[in-house]
Amino acid sequence: MKFSCQLEGFTDNWIEFSDRWTRREGKELFDMPEREAFDKFMPLKCTGCHIEQPDAEPLTDPKQLTYDGLDNIDARLFGFIARALYSTYTELTRLGNASARLSSATNGMMTAQSHLH
Repeated sequence: MKFSCQLEGFTDNWIEFSDRWTRREGKELFDMPEREAFDKFMPLKCTGCHIEQPDAEPLTDPKQLTYDGLDNIDARLFGFIARALYSTYTELTRLGNASARLSSATNGMMTAQSHLH
């Protein structure tokens, strides 16, 4: 899942995460303090990035995205990165809901009836 920064002056920044998460990982992510979650899940789940730094080359290796290693970037850009991490899991669970089919006796009857017509 790829996120592109839409903030004016930061539109060249993007970050991408794996779409493979377990519920256990999601629970850990939301139960941990931000610093711990960031340092555990960024190297584990980030698959690509382009994060600009002031007076330095852009960060393009996900292993460079550590909580303390991003101290010199703009606070808004840090917020974008952190939000993308948490949003990845949330969006993946929403996609699961969107692809679900209702499974009930009533739904099955309605489906069967619609096939008869």
